[in-house]
Amino acid sequence: QWSMDGSRLYFVSNPDGINNVFELNVAAGTFRQVTRVGSGVAGLALTSPAISVAARAPMMAVSVFRSGRYEIDFHRGTGELSGPIAEAPAEDADSLLPAARVNAVVDPLLADSSGLPDITELPLHKYEPRMFLEAIGPPYISSGGGPFGTFVRGGGSLLFSDLLGERKLGLSAQAGNRLRDVAFSLRFINRARRWNWGGVAELQPSLRGLPRRRVDEQEGQPTLTRETHYFERTHFRLAAHAAYPLNRAQRIEVETGARHIDYRSSVSSTSRSLATGRVLSRTFADAFAGNPATFGEASVAFVHDTAVLGPTSPIVAGRARFEVASTWGELSSTRVTVDYRRYLMPVKPYTIAVRLMHLGQYGADVGDLRLLPAFLGSRTFLRGYGWGSLRCAAGEDGTCTALDELLGSRLAVANLELRAPVLGVRSRELRYGPVPLEAFLFADSGAVWGPAPEFISGGAARRIISSFGAGARVNAFGLPLEFAAVRAVDAPARGWSFGFTFRRGF
Repeated sequence: QWSMDGSRLYFVSNPDGINNVFELNVAAGTFRQVTRVGSGVAGLALTSPAISVAARAPMMAVSVFRSGRYEIDFHRGTGELSGPIAEAPAEDADSLLPAARVNAVVDPLLADSSGLPDITELPLHKYEPRMFLEAIGPPYISSGGGPFGTFVRGGGSLLFSDLLGERKLGLSAQAGNRLRDVAFSLRFINRARRWNWGGVAELQPSLRGLPRRRVDEQEGQPTLTRETHYFERTHFRLAAHAAYPLNRAQRIEVETGARHIDYRSSVSSTSRSLATGRVLSRTFADAFAGNPATFGEASVAFVHDTAVLGPTSPIVAGRARFEVASTWGELSSTRVTVDYRRYLMPVKPYTIAVRLMHLGQYGADVGDLRLLPAFLGSRTFLRGYGWGSLRCAAGEDGTCTALDELLGSRLAVANLELRAPVLGVRSRELRYGPVPLEAFLFADSGAVWGPAPEFISGGAARRIISSFGAGARVNAFGLPLEFAAVRAVDAPARGWSFGFTFRRGF
C-alpha cells in the first residue's frame, strides 16, 4: 500500500523467513524495515489484509499474531513508519528444506540475470471458474407444539464456490409436517469485477404474534381475556442485486425484483375469572388478514463501514446505512432506513458508542392491514419495554392500550453506551481474556408515531419513552450473550427489570 503522498510503498515480505513490513522509498530506491515482529505479520485468513495505511495521515495498522491471538498494532507519525535500512538477506533465506532441490524450476529462473523467460515457452491454462462444494451448514431438526398444534421441522444449507472465491452460491432449505413450513433460499454473487452482482430466489414463511388484553364480563363475573394475534406471511421473491465499492469503506447497493405474499391471521384467546383465576373459555379462530399481493420492489442504499470489531462489540470508527426502498403494484409504499453509528475511544480502553436510527413506512398504503406495524419496545431498538414489561392501561372499552402505544409505522431511536473490557480496565489496555467479557452502561430513548393498522386505538399520537441501566456481554466460544439490568423511565412500563438476549453490541 502507498503512503499518503505516494512517495513510499509499504509491503509485507520475509527475507529472513518471518513476515514483516518493509518500506520502499521510490525516489531513493532504498528499503527500510518498519516492523520486527518475531511471530510475523499476517491476516486472519489467506485473503485478509495484513496492513492498512491511512490515506490522509501518516498512520498504519498492522495485524500480528502474538501470545496465541491476533492483535492490531498502530504505527503513527513518519518516525515510526521509517525504520533502519534493511540488511541484505542471507543467500539461502528463501530456500526450503532440503536446500538442494530436485528438478527445481523457480531457482534457475531467479538466478538468471537476463530476466524472466518468454511466456510463450511456458504452458498456459485458462482459468475456468468451476464451482465446488466449499462448506456444509450444520443440519437441524426440531419439534414442538403451540396454538397451531405439534410440528416437526428440519433443514440444512450448502455453500459452493470457485477456486478464487469470486463466485459464491448458497443453497438452504427447510421442510416440515405442514406445507406452510416449507422454505428455501438460492443466492448467487459474482465478485470477479469491481461491480459485484448476483441474484436471489427464495420462499420464506414468517410468523409474528401481537398480544392484547381486555377486561370484561363473562358468566356474570369480571374476566381478563388474553389474546394473541398471529400474523402469518409466506413470501416468494425473485430479485437481482448489485454493489459498487467507492473505496475500502463505502459502497452503493441497488436491488430490484418482484415479491408475492400470501397472508393468514389467527387469534388465540383465553379468558380467566378475576375472582377465582379459573379458565372460563379457550378459543382459536382464523381472522381476515388481507388478500394476497404481488408487487415490484426496488431499493438503493449507501453504506459506510470503518468499524473495528472487538470480540463482543465494535470499539472504534463507525458505520452507517442510508436506504430507500419502494414497492409498487398491489401494495404501494416507501420504506426509509437511516442507521448511523459512531464509536469513540477518548481514553483507552473505554468506548463511547452512539447510534441514531430512523425506520419509516410512507406512501398510499401505509395504513394497509397487510403492512405490520413496528414495535418500539423491541430489544433491537430500546431495552426495558418488551411484551412482558408493559402494564395494562385499560381504555373505555376495557381493552388494554399499553401495547398499542408502542406500535406505529415510523420510529426514531437514540442509543448511548459506555463499554470497556473488564480485564482491561485496570491495565488500561484492550485486554479481553480467554473468554471475552465486556461491561457497559447505557441510555436508550425512542419515539414512535404514524398509523398501525387494526392495533392502534385512538389515532397515531407520537409516543416518547426512555430507559437506562447497566450490563455485561460475553463471547462464549463464538456465541454472543448480553445480560442487562434495565430501568424503564416512562409508562406503559416502569421500574427495574432484567434482560437477556443473544446479540453483539450495536
